[in-house]
Amino acid sequence: MNPSAGRRLLFWDEDIAGQLQPLLDILGVKLRGAVYGQPKDHIVPDVPWTDREELARALQLRSTMNPIGGDVLMSYMGWADCRMCGQKLGTRDFFGYGFVWPELADHYVLVHKVWTPECDELLAAVRRSRRRAP
Repeated sequence: MNPSAGRRLLFWDEDIAGQLQPLLDILGVKLRGAVYGQPKDHIVPDVPWTDREELARALQLRSTMNPIGGDVLMSYMGWADCRMCGQKLGTRDFFGYGFVWPELADHYVLVHKVWTPECDELLAAVRRSRRRAP
């Protein structure tokens, strides 16, 4: 499978509204072209911590110590910043299980309690692959 053909997971729309965003939020206005939203739109506090930890391992780099992690798809010449707290995140995109996600996407899952429907799908794919493993 071509890794770049994977579904995008934990990517966010560009914040083109800037300082107008609070007013747009109050008015319930979504700008045209918005596909993924912002992480604040996907906070789900009641996901079990064990599910968050398992997904976080899958979102990290694959290694001998973490065989369920993803592989590097592409590297960039600049850092991504967390859309919620501003922390510097990664410089690469990872892929696996039919998905593509940004490096340190697990930060959103663990620190900010973000969870999208695709998180459920990736977690299910990880669990299916474990059942098939010898």
